[in-house]
Amino acid sequence: MSEEQKNEENKEESKPETSGAESCPPESSSDPIDSVTSTEAQIESLKAEISCAKDAKLRLLAEFDNYKRRTARESMRTIELANESLLKTLIPVLENFERALDPAHKEKDIEAFYKGVEMIYKGFFDAMKKAGVEEVNPIGEEFDSEKHEAVMQLASDTVPEHHIAQVLQKGYKLSDKMIQYAKVAVSTGKS
Repeated sequence: MSEEQKNEENKEESKPETSGAESCPPESSSDPIDSVTSTEAQIESLKAEISCAKDAKLRLLAEFDNYKRRTARESMRTIELANESLLKTLIPVLENFERALDPAHKEKDIEAFYKGVEMIYKGFFDAMKKAGVEEVNPIGEEFDSEKHEAVMQLASDTVPEHHIAQVLQKGYKLSDKMIQYAKVAVSTGKS
């Protein structure tokens, strides 16, 4: 062995042996207990947020339930008030019928009785108009199944085919909604 080789061997032996610790990342300077405490604090914070969200959800559901009950009560109250208004206009008509049928007012004058019933009819009709009810009397109109109910067919020389020749029962509508369809006889045209 030459002198050079011996020097190199000595150099290698004199080098301190390194373990695999150089390849590992250096340990963090923070304490592991602080890291656990921080994570626990985050968990507690998230638990508190979840609890607040659940509470807010329950409050919102309760508020919505109260809203539904309140609107249902208000809707019923509106219907009651509308019915009250209609009934207030119909009560005088009922009272007029009672007076007309009272045995104390029974007279042999049929014409006066007829006039009285006619006045009651007019009062009732006016009350219905005031409530928004319109009479539908479609005589001579073209038949429309959306507005009329065909009960029978009639041959007619004066009324064209598929037109209403006779109204057997008038129809009524409230605003644009039919509340009773007119029962009609439809013309088949000339016989």
